Amino acid sequence: MERSVSQKMLPSLLFPEEERISGSALASRSGMERAAAKRLWHSLGFPDVGDATPFFTPDDLAALDTVQTLIDEGVIDLEGAIRLGRLIGTASARIAEAGFAALHERGHESALQHMDLVGIVERMESILGYAWRRQLHAALVRFDLPARAGQGGLLHMELGVGFADLTGFTKYAADASLAALAMLTREFEDSVSLAISSERGRLIKLIGDGVMFVADTPDDLVCCAERVRSVCSANPGLPPVRLGLSWGELLLQNGDYFGPDVNLASRIASAVPEGTIALSCSLHSRVQSRKKWMAAELHGVKGIGDITVWADTSISASSDRGSLPAGVAIHGR
Repeated sequence: MERSVSQKMLPSLLFPEEERISGSALASRSGMERAAAKRLWHSLGFPDVGDATPFFTPDDLAALDTVQTLIDEGVIDLEGAIRLGRLIGTASARIAEAGFAALHERGHESALQHMDLVGIVERMESILGYAWRRQLHAALVRFDLPARAGQGGLLHMELGVGFADLTGFTKYAADASLAALAMLTREFEDSVSLAISSERGRLIKLIGDGVMFVADTPDDLVCCAERVRSVCSANPGLPPVRLGLSWGELLLQNGDYFGPDVNLASRIASAVPEGTIALSCSLHSRVQSRKKWMAAELHGVKGIGDITVWADTSISASSDRGSLPAGVAIHGR
């Protein structure tokens, strides 16, 4: 049966409790200082609500109680909770907007037509909980939690990191319609994410016309890059890609990775010709098979200067030395 859900009905559908709690009462009942509760609310990406405004629900109180309990038990401190809240808020906002957009694509009417909103929310909460538990299990295995028992401080480890960039994307975006641009980016994201996961890599983030990924071994990282290049080359709807890879000590923070080798891999990807996979020297020295690699000098790399990389241009349209762009020289070594 067709139903229309008005904007005014949404709060009662998502938060059906009749009781509404002011910000001051929320903090008081949870045992958390109001200033700290406000910071947590802001970390989720929401604007101020007046202290006396009866806006919050028992769900908000339960969430705040949970955070306060974790703080009291020493599982996390307030600053850690705020950082985690910022990540959760950003990720959940993207999921919510992406889900809304997916619903909207099914017809020209409002996405809130023909839908059981409460049923959808309940199913999505179940899916998100399942995905989080699976990812947590994978992280516990990957980071070897028993071996890290008693350790504290920043989490860092040796990993491979790679960037894959679409070439010519800026020019394409300037001329393409929004629909064509959406189709291109979606095809790129779908193809690349599958390619990376199938080679035991992990997609860290999408960056418009590029992706960042990591892998636990040097050869897995190279296999990820080769699979990404292969699927993009085989897809006539995608421009060629270029890839920069490196290996080193990476810092894990807020679900992202940082460190000199992250910057190096990104700069390499932006400097090499289309169709090329290029390795930093630190990665090349750890890769078992080097039959295809050729030494390449990259000159004037932004923020780095001149560097030597090891390149594979086996299916690159620019693999002839004479057609390489200025600043790139490939020679045998």
